[in-house]
Amino acid sequence: MGNKKGAIKQAGGRGSADMLMLVGALLTGTLLPVGGCHQTVSRDANEHAESAIIVVPGYYGTRLAQVADGDLVFISAWESLFGTRSLVLPFPGMGNRKGLELRPDGILQTVTVIPFLYSVEVYGSVVDALQRFHDGQVMVVPLAYDWRAAGP
Repeated sequence: MGNKKGAIKQAGGRGSADMLMLVGALLTGTLLPVGGCHQTVSRDANEHAESAIIVVPGYYGTRLAQVADGDLVFISAWESLFGTRSLVLPFPGMGNRKGLELRPDGILQTVTVIPFLYSVEVYGSVVDALQRFHDGQVMVVPLAYDWRAAGP
């Protein structure tokens, strides 16, 4: 009984916000069928860690860049406001116009809403919280994928 009270008291402190972020990350990234994955190891990853947490973002959670020149297409402030490039996937024989050849370019850390004034944290805070929660003992691996190809 005393152990349960201690656990509840501990969960109500600073660790509860980190734990909520951990649970959110795990729920957000549950076994998605993905086509064309790309992973980047977190900048503070512990190379000698014995375990890892793979952060799989939800739909629209990965930046997409053009294969030809590396130009960021999704999501850039310019493209979201004034862009005319389509994100449609090219499906041969389906009669849709040719889509851009895009590749995953990392998970969305933040999204700029108003340039130089207002940004929204997306997955950057989740990755940081996971690293803090595990005190560098676990490698946090953000897994970027082309969410346009992920189906139900």
